[in-house]
Amino acid sequence: MALKQVDVVISTLPVPQHLDQLKILKAIKEAKEAGNIKGKQRFVPSEYGNEVDRVSGLPPFEALLENKRKIRRATEAAGISYTYVSANAFAAYFIEYLLHPHDQSAPNEHQVKVYGSGHTKGKYFYSILFFFVLG
Repeated sequence: MALKQVDVVISTLPVPQHLDQLKILKAIKEAKEAGNIKGKQRFVPSEYGNEVDRVSGLPPFEALLENKRKIRRATEAAGISYTYVSANAFAAYFIEYLLHPHDQSAPNEHQVKVYGSGHTKGKYFYSILFFFVLG
């Protein structure tokens, strides 16, 4: 990947390709070292979700967070200016995308993975909520 005359790289890669941002970082660093990019550069990795250094979760969400942490550490080590955008997210996205609760193609559709002891009392509500702050 060759970069020339680039000041800002804004990544919008989806979850499955998050680690490909390491290639983008490498290309930025190589271009800077080769003199193809002069001045300040800024990298905005594809995060747009939770503050990954402050949260933890159950698998597979924790695996996603760990990938994002790898990207953050590589970004910080690259010596390039960066901006992290942590807008948080609605749980519905993660439930649908990562956990696939309605996936009917599962090989063992009558089995469910239960985390912990399985005795925790709680309810699962699937809804989309919007919060407005007036002030």
